[in-house]
Amino acid sequence: MEVFQHTFTQMVMLFFIMVCGFVARKKKMTSDSFDGNLSKLVMTITLPATILNSVLAGEHLPSDETILKMFCYSVVYFVIACPLAFLIARVVYGSLDRAARGAHAFMMVFGNVGFLGFAVLTAVFNHDAVLYAAIFNITFNLVMFSLGVFFVAGNDSKTKERRSLRNQLRAIWTMLTKPVMLASYAAMVLALLHITDDGPVGQTCEILGGMTVPAAMLIMGSSLAKMPVREMLFDGWAYVTTFIRLVLVPVVMYFLFGLFVTDPYLLAILVLLAAMPAATNGTMMCLAYGGDSVTMSRGTFLTTVLSLVTLPLIALFVA
Repeated sequence: MEVFQHTFTQMVMLFFIMVCGFVARKKKMTSDSFDGNLSKLVMTITLPATILNSVLAGEHLPSDETILKMFCYSVVYFVIACPLAFLIARVVYGSLDRAARGAHAFMMVFGNVGFLGFAVLTAVFNHDAVLYAAIFNITFNLVMFSLGVFFVAGNDSKTKERRSLRNQLRAIWTMLTKPVMLASYAAMVLALLHITDDGPVGQTCEILGGMTVPAAMLIMGSSLAKMPVREMLFDGWAYVTTFIRLVLVPVVMYFLFGLFVTDPYLLAILVLLAAMPAATNGTMMCLAYGGDSVTMSRGTFLTTVLSLVTLPLIALFVA
């Protein structure tokens, strides 16, 4: 019960920060331009600092074996999740068109392990857990910008050109060389070498990293404020996907990973990452590749809002 209360308290705090972002947008204190610039600041400076701080400030870094295990577990996650999502989309959503099925499949596989994942793990555990999320994100981004594109992409000629092998490789390379990913690689190497720093570099990363969680939640709140709530609440298929994303996926991963993951701490992190709401960049990918952005937006909205209830409950069983 103590774990639940702690997690619920942390989620309430995150929720209040999100509400501040929501109100700020309604009061016209923020805008698309503001959110975009703040997102760039987070992804370029403060989130990389958070990732580096997870190692530099660590008193007891995980063993090399544990780090490599986490990387392998992240690969296993997508080996399991992608075929299951494709199968469910074909069977359960068979009456929908290809673009809608693809959007639902995308949301089943890809959660918000970037913005919200780092924030929740920091709140539920501590900054040490961020290292594991960073390792998970390496595989996450590689899969999302390859298989994820094929989930959401349309069939028109322009879209087919965009998702050609050459363009796909270029998109993957661009994503894998962004500051967040470079920081993830660096954190993994520093952890393997057991390098920490409580001096100027480490303290700078700690101060900058402290901005990540509130900034991320303000952005999410502001983003939700511009969505048409009524339209978001009356899509039955979105509720089905929300249940799969927030409940079924983490439960399945808990039992499957529980068969071979012996470290309860790693298992808890994996399950919580699996319990995140749909990835917010799914809508942008739909717009870029001719997918169903309306379906994606509705599912993202519902999963984000309802995760405020489900995440504390999931944490109660695994943390």
